[in-house]
Amino acid sequence: MHLHFGLEGIIAPLVYVASIVAFFLAVFWRPTVALYVLIPLLPVQTVRYRLHEFPLGASFVDIMLLGALLGILRRREWSLPKPLTGFLAIFAGYTYLALWKGSLTLGLPAPLWVNDIRVSDWKDNLILPFTLFLLTYMAVKDVKRMKILLALMCLSMVAFNRNIHDTAGARDLSSFSYSARAESGGIGSNGLAAIEVQFGFFLLALSTFETRKLLKVAYLAVAVFSFYCMMLCFSRGAYAAFLLGWLYLGFVKQRKLLILFCIFLFTWQIIMPNAVRERIFMTYDAQRGGLESSAETRFTLWEDAMQVFRVDPVFGTGYDTYRLMHRVDIFTDTHNLYVKAMVELGITGLILFLLLFWQLYRLGYTLFRSAKDPFLAALGLGLAAWMVCALLVNCFGDRWNYMQISGYLWAITACVARGHSLDEAASNLDQHVNPSLHVLAEPIAAI
Repeated sequence: MHLHFGLEGIIAPLVYVASIVAFFLAVFWRPTVALYVLIPLLPVQTVRYRLHEFPLGASFVDIMLLGALLGILRRREWSLPKPLTGFLAIFAGYTYLALWKGSLTLGLPAPLWVNDIRVSDWKDNLILPFTLFLLTYMAVKDVKRMKILLALMCLSMVAFNRNIHDTAGARDLSSFSYSARAESGGIGSNGLAAIEVQFGFFLLALSTFETRKLLKVAYLAVAVFSFYCMMLCFSRGAYAAFLLGWLYLGFVKQRKLLILFCIFLFTWQIIMPNAVRERIFMTYDAQRGGLESSAETRFTLWEDAMQVFRVDPVFGTGYDTYRLMHRVDIFTDTHNLYVKAMVELGITGLILFLLLFWQLYRLGYTLFRSAKDPFLAALGLGLAAWMVCALLVNCFGDRWNYMQISGYLWAITACVARGHSLDEAASNLDQHVNPSLHVLAEPIAAI
């Protein structure tokens, strides 16, 4: 990762030392310090990989969360957002039972500890994100800390995207090739495109509320940079989410975006590089008289997954089992989160997944509509826009069960949940103060 500060060679030891200092500061001073170090680095998987050469470096995420937890417990500042916490507990409990179901279905060892790869995946994909959400909610208690966290996330994404621009942006875009696609660590081009389009619309939502010109331009600049990096990924699912997110913000907040959307529809073939046009139009192969190979492979995987789904449509084959079946060539995923949920968790698990998406969207949308503080309302709209994009990108693959993709989402969700608490407290205070003002105002009005 090239930050161009002359620190490229020592970035890993710097982060390692900073994480040690942050851990102790979180325990004995403020729990937010550990989160300020952890959260900005969640998408930057390449930097976190370089920590593995140091003692306990592979457990960087776990240790930072532990530091925040110990600090919160020491200060006795624990609190839980309701009712989302209860739903997350139900979801985690159901998926853990699905781990046992998978062990019985495939004759695997009992899922008792993280040395089992399926338990490790369950911990990393579900428990750690849920823990991040709860700890961020408990530690980030005011708007000032939310803004600090947001600023760090933006700075991290700018540095992250600068590295993408310096590599993928320098490639030939006159024609499409798979080697030209931008990637990052182990999440691949499609996963990278998902985080870019989701974070981009989150910032675009914030910009619609911002009245300070300099900050508004900063939001827009980082958002546009994210969209540019999304374009370099050549992910058709992300392109579709880009259009949906654009329409959503246009309808619910800023109607002039709809005018720009219409202009874009008529001019995109002129504006976009030829490689992007080729990538979009290659979805249908005229010579073969059908879908091109990657799109056709997805349909093959979905058809095969439906055959597995019919074995137990109510509860599924068990958590994290499809990849162990090796049913279609080298593929280990259904390339659709909802199909994957149906196969492994059954209709019951799919309903829980959709309810989770709805809960997060509703959490953001209601704050957007109710908050008196423009910043909190902007956070709510940003979360809602993120979930609209997430709903679509997950149709083309699992863009959910990776901390480098969804880590920012859970931190933002925690801030939105805290925003509800702050807005409710402000409303209660206003209701407490206003009656006394009315009592004083009535005699004056009578005079």
